Amino acid sequence: MRQAVIGEITSRWDSIYSRHYDGTLEQVIHRLDQRNSGWCGNEYWFEEVDLLAFATMHNCVFSVFGRANDGTYGYSALPVTAPPGITSPVHVYALVHTGVHWVRLQLADVRGVTPMPPFSFQWSHLRDMATVGTWSLLYQEERRLFFALGGHHQSRQDKGEPKHVVLE
Repeated sequence: MRQAVIGEITSRWDSIYSRHYDGTLEQVIHRLDQRNSGWCGNEYWFEEVDLLAFATMHNCVFSVFGRANDGTYGYSALPVTAPPGITSPVHVYALVHTGVHWVRLQLADVRGVTPMPPFSFQWSHLRDMATVGTWSLLYQEERRLFFALGGHHQSRQDKGEPKHVVLE
């Protein structure tokens, strides 16, 4: 498999994710690249992401929404962590494959981050379609620009290099 992430993401992986994932960066990428494998069910393996992310101080996750490879629509929660002493999810990262390329999600500022209620109440909060629409439009514009510049849909075996996206 082609190396999917480079540079700062690689160097920061252990400090950001070591408490949440049992494995190295390469092992996690390999797991994300395998359909119907690992401890996750099909609903966690996304063919294409429709809604990039929400972030919440309550749950400390990026919630990534999209169509799973079993044809259903759902989401997977990625942990958001910050260095000791940091109390807001600023300048933290999550890595997502959109079906077109790898994207590094970074929270550059807490402005625009919508607080959510406790995790079990997440779906009721998502009925706020104005908030959902904001993220959906962000992703649609990103895809439009990608294809306008001559991009093409890549297979899961030929993932592109990460694209840095700052969510503000």
